[in-house]
Amino acid sequence: MAANGSLRRVLLPGTSDVRRSSDGSLRPSDAGSSRLSAGGRAQWSLKAQLTVFIIRHGEAEHNVKEKQAKETARKTLLEAGHHPNSHEVVLAQKAAREAVLYAQEADPPLSVAGRESLAVSRERIADLVHAGFLPPSCVLVSPLQRAMQTAALVFPAHENVTVREVLAERRTGLACDSRSRASTLVIRDTFSMFDMSEIVEHDGSAATSKSVGPMRRNSTWPRLIGMASDAEAAASELDTRIGRKQGGGRRPLPQAASTLGLMALHGVDSFGVCDEESQGNSSSAPPSRALENRVMLRGRAAQVLDLLEEHGLNHHAVALVSHKAFLAELERGPLGRPDASECANGEVRVFSVAIYRNGNGSRRVCASRIA
Repeated sequence: MAANGSLRRVLLPGTSDVRRSSDGSLRPSDAGSSRLSAGGRAQWSLKAQLTVFIIRHGEAEHNVKEKQAKETARKTLLEAGHHPNSHEVVLAQKAAREAVLYAQEADPPLSVAGRESLAVSRERIADLVHAGFLPPSCVLVSPLQRAMQTAALVFPAHENVTVREVLAERRTGLACDSRSRASTLVIRDTFSMFDMSEIVEHDGSAATSKSVGPMRRNSTWPRLIGMASDAEAAASELDTRIGRKQGGGRRPLPQAASTLGLMALHGVDSFGVCDEESQGNSSSAPPSRALENRVMLRGRAAQVLDLLEEHGLNHHAVALVSHKAFLAELERGPLGRPDASECANGEVRVFSVAIYRNGNGSRRVCASRIA
């Protein structure tokens, strides 16, 4: 929110400015439009104006494991005499995190602490409603298990929860960011009231195409473990790859840290994906999807505007339950907050969003974080 309490003006690529009209409402400025109607000016009409709650899922099991792995790697290198901010420590922590995510089962659930902490998120929303905010009458949630569990705990007994593929986490190829098949989700009592028609249809339509089974380590893994069996050889390999200076009085990297460094250097975060024919009749992984970079993710996040425009016809407040990377790109792109920080687990943020259309089909968005 701006210093004077007005809504932030958001300009998407190719958009015009917005201004406050005489009646106090926010409307796009005609001055910035290059397309004119028959009357000489582009005519904009308000299509949706709603309050949007964005919620990151609670702490999941893989979040706990990656934090523990990074801390273990850090302690190991500090004990070996390395500076806390050295490149070796950073590299080892990165490798430790990737190693944990690499070995993680697909679609991990919330941790025990994550489930318990969501009581705070639920109370946060209750306090906002008590303060005058409209309660979300529609909840849209990512199809990953941790997000669906979050929606079930934050909005217990809510009658309008819909699972939408567009809200999934960035497609990294990691097992933790791969969702379960719809057939395994629809039978769970926790999600019995959720509308999963979109992912059921998606998985069903892809059944005749080649699909993937559980993630498996690629052939690089055993080679790295073999190389790391000799601590000195592993340390030497790491020194060579990162250009570490010799003779500086540093103690050799211990075996565990060397293994972690080598894993990062050799790209152990990649996957060998097996199809169902070679793995048996697996139902844990959905059909294969292309990996995404940040630009692609922001493009997908922009599709949320379509959802908001659609649901804004019947709802004045909507909740989106999703993930760290996805919500960051949603805020920094479509919602116009380029410097937005990443959401913490279970964090709740609230936006006021107005969407306008003109006769040419162009869209303008006015958005402001209000809580």
